[in-house]
Amino acid sequence: MIPLFATVLLTPFRRKYFTITTNDTALLTDQFGCDSTVITHLTVNPTPITNVSDTICANQTYTLPLGNVVNASGIYYDTLSTSLGCDSVIITALTVNPVSATSVSDTICAGDVYTLPNGNVVSASGVYPVTLSNQYGCDSVVSTTLTVLQLSLNLTPTHVTCWGDGDGTITATAGNGVSPYQYDLQQGGNSIDNNSTGNFKLWVVVIIP
Repeated sequence: MIPLFATVLLTPFRRKYFTITTNDTALLTDQFGCDSTVITHLTVNPTPITNVSDTICANQTYTLPLGNVVNASGIYYDTLSTSLGCDSVIITALTVNPVSATSVSDTICAGDVYTLPNGNVVSASGVYPVTLSNQYGCDSVVSTTLTVLQLSLNLTPTHVTCWGDGDGTITATAGNGVSPYQYDLQQGGNSIDNNSTGNFKLWVVVIIP
């Protein structure tokens, strides 16, 4: 085959990709010794490349163009076919953002209420998970362990020996709270000593850290 001339035509195809068309002419000789001209029109179609960037959260999965499911950050290559039967390469840059988990422990007294991070109000002991969003838009789970203190108070009296004597005592013991307790008796501490008969007031304060 003797090439006489070649013409290359560049046709724009999807941004920076081109279709290349080549015309070749060859002068041959047939079985009778006569000229035989063969003109070949060759078209080379492009291989398009598409770049994709995407993000997911750590508790999610991502489906690639070929159907494969992934959940790790990385660069993924998928080769498909165009309508012309040529390769079409899709490059996916996947970023996996983290989820957040936080644990909180707190206490309240019976009769009080507690406001959770999402604004809900509770008043019973328990574990309360609340799902918010972190800076990446992914789940941020805050688990609050709430303890409701049911304060108990035990009074132990020692009665006076005889009417009019002043040797009676009262001893207070608090429980089911958070020690140390603060007692507010007439003499300070958790007991009243050297008292005669009568009525007495007692305050117990629980300091919740």
